[in-house]
Amino acid sequence: MKRFASGTILVVATLLSVVACDDGGTSSSAPPTAEATIGDDAAGTLTGENSLPPSAAGPPDSPDSSGSPVTIRVNVGDRPANGAERVQKWADDVAAGRIDVLTRKCWTISPKVVATEYSQVTAIKNILETPGSQTQFGMSWKSGAGQLSFAYNELKSDYPCPVADVAEGFEEKVPQAGWIVQRALRRAQGNPVNPADTEAVYPLTCLPQVNRNWETQMGHPVVASVAQTLGKVGSFDASGFTFFREGSELIRVTGTVDGRQRSFLVGRQQGGWCIPEIR
Repeated sequence: MKRFASGTILVVATLLSVVACDDGGTSSSAPPTAEATIGDDAAGTLTGENSLPPSAAGPPDSPDSSGSPVTIRVNVGDRPANGAERVQKWADDVAAGRIDVLTRKCWTISPKVVATEYSQVTAIKNILETPGSQTQFGMSWKSGAGQLSFAYNELKSDYPCPVADVAEGFEEKVPQAGWIVQRALRRAQGNPVNPADTEAVYPLTCLPQVNRNWETQMGHPVVASVAQTLGKVGSFDASGFTFFREGSELIRVTGTVDGRQRSFLVGRQQGGWCIPEIR
């Protein structure tokens, strides 16, 4: 695969403790959530094809900067998926600027991405007040301000959290790629970031139809199971992760796992992220 050399971006590590993803309730397909401590948000250097300018989204909005509280009314559209009404809980915390709450509850998302993407209150208000539409993989809201994608496994929970494409710039995807790898490694340790973070409920193996796309792009089969490919993991150093952009959609995350270098490709799939390759 062709690689491109250019500048680097430093991703600052953030140590955060997070708890459940479902507002103290239970997911319809997951065990009851409990308080769980999450390790460092991955830090490292992104190299490769990355000549994009810094995020053009501007600084995070201040919900009360006008002196009036912000209200977001979620427009579920004509054919909402089951659980779409629960998106309002997430929207209320976004409108109030409760980044600490969003970070705590949305443990499937990198804390750094939560702080960047979920703080774009004006853009998110514009998106969610546009009618949502049901897709093959969940619910999607889209406007000129960006897009929010809620996978079905999120809509089944009491507090669904979206993949957000609001803040512009490829660098916004880097912390999430590192977070996906951390979640996979923590599962392989027997120490997931949350008790509900299982492959059955929150798959990190790419969906079959997505696998076919990656196989065509990479020219070889992708991993059939992230868990089986990793096996049992003892230790890893997230602070030493490095990141390399491959093509327009994939990020390679490299780090030390059980004393040796391991390499992971992370890509987007509808409503989430997945790992199509592990070396």
